Amino acid sequence: MGLLAKYPGRAWAVAPAVLVAAFAGTATAQSLDACRQMQDPQARLACYDRLGPATALPPTDSPHVGGSRPVAPSAGTHAAPPVVTTPEQKFGAENVRQPAAAAAPRPQEIEALTAQVASVRQAGMGRIAVTLSNGQVWRQTETVRLDLSAGDTVTIERGALGSYNLLTGRTSRLYKVERTQ
Repeated sequence: MGLLAKYPGRAWAVAPAVLVAAFAGTATAQSLDACRQMQDPQARLACYDRLGPATALPPTDSPHVGGSRPVAPSAGTHAAPPVVTTPEQKFGAENVRQPAAAAAPRPQEIEALTAQVASVRQAGMGRIAVTLSNGQVWRQTETVRLDLSAGDTVTIERGALGSYNLLTGRTSRLYKVERTQ
């Protein structure tokens, strides 16, 4: 059974349109909109396929789909100074929601972070949230018992597919975590 038939109406069903828009030339918004409004998943997919690689939306500097492009400050106004962040401050923050104006060049990335635990609290459903001495907050994504207390040293390292692993000195087990602050 195909994925489209198994999960009709899922957001990933528009992936062909995203690929067309990302890797091709130019398309009219009307042609993409016509495909987008089709209710039948197979017909919608066929519509996007007919657009082919010769059509796509023009690239935009804006992270908002369908939004207006950002306007550069005029000569009479001053732009806010760029926020200086260290690799440690940015570690794991890819999924933390940021204001749109906070988009800045990515600093040098690090592969792991070692810090002391400042506090530990229950995050519900058998999971915990760990606040580190640097102010970052990391939450468990799996319901596996994790014994931590303030003052413990932990290492958080990048995992596969954008995930993060927390390691303690007490065990060799990896605990899946996500950064929330």
